[in-house]
Amino acid sequence: MNTNIRDMVVLIVDPVHNEYGQLGQITWHDWRESGDMGIRFSDEDEIVLPDGNLEGDKWRPIKSFYRHDDETGRVFDSNRKAGLKGLKELYLSLNLGGLEELQEKYFELFGEYI
Repeated sequence: MNTNIRDMVVLIVDPVHNEYGQLGQITWHDWRESGDMGIRFSDEDEIVLPDGNLEGDKWRPIKSFYRHDDETGRVFDSNRKAGLKGLKELYLSLNLGGLEELQEKYFELFGEYI
């Protein structure tokens, strides 16, 4: 299934990265060659990070989640761990803040609440 990159949100999960705990929007993704992706933050800064999905990747600085169900209304992942439910659970488990803070970060980036 092809997913539009605008339907994804990423969370920086590498604790030593300067943007740890931040939400980002994917602007481009070279999933065939390098696995690199452009990630834009709410302050308009953009960085390049690997997706961590290529064979042999040892550094996985991001975790990506679906923002919406697909165009037919089906959920992308039946247990919702790949969706916003999974984002909320991971955000809370990493002790990055509460759900209100997550909602604000998400709104700053996408102009809508979870």
